[in-house]
Amino acid sequence: MNNELMEIYVQSRGFSQEDGYCWLPEKPSILATSQVSDLIQSESPSLVLGRYSSKLLLLVTGLEASKRRDFRDRKIRNSVVWVSEDSEQEQRILRMIAVRALRDWDSLREDINVAVQFGSEQGFQVLFEEIKLLTMKGKDLPASGQLNNDEELNYKISKNLAERKQELANLLEQYSLPKREGSLLVVTEIKAEETLVKAQVWRGLSNLVNSDNWKVIGTQVTPNASKSSALSFGQVGEKSAKDKSLALVMFAAVVAGMMMLWGIVF
Repeated sequence: MNNELMEIYVQSRGFSQEDGYCWLPEKPSILATSQVSDLIQSESPSLVLGRYSSKLLLLVTGLEASKRRDFRDRKIRNSVVWVSEDSEQEQRILRMIAVRALRDWDSLREDINVAVQFGSEQGFQVLFEEIKLLTMKGKDLPASGQLNNDEELNYKISKNLAERKQELANLLEQYSLPKREGSLLVVTEIKAEETLVKAQVWRGLSNLVNSDNWKVIGTQVTPNASKSSALSFGQVGEKSAKDKSLALVMFAAVVAGMMMLWGIVF
């Protein structure tokens, strides 16, 4: 559904067994092309903010309905996708929604909960005008600053902790997104660390990351960077392998030298 340059899609379900989870007004095609659903545990509170084919996408999942339950008395979960043109104003709007999700999840969840109700052929209906109100709040925000090179070029992940989420919210509130394509921000509960590394996320949080602090998983190499500049994701792995090979060669040389000395002495 269009809000000027903004498209809004909602996933939920009805009460009966026949009214399973589906998207209204339709499933956003960008979910298939970007494969962002593979980066999160969609049943839990999660979000993805990224740039795909020059479009901006914000996906928020795991928004539990406060009263609606299905035929098995299970809480129904809502998910929302916002898709926009890659303009400064639209980016600020999506960043501010993401900030709200990071700082006050329950408040955002309740706003979406009010906009999704039982009814219609699919078993639920969406009051899109209510969700549009969330986007209106970001239109008059001040201009954003630019990230410094360290913040923009270094890709980092950490365990999903309240302190890390607050740091992400502060970044999104003050600065524009990195200019590259792909999944920039991923926050979820249970997703393997390797998944975030493989996706080359700019900032990622998951309960399965084995560090409570930010750790660099790669660095974007700029076009003008020299050969001795920061490593890319592939180079990080190559360097690690080379270091291991060099260590083995040195160990073998030491052992051979000791054996030769042993032969001379005896």
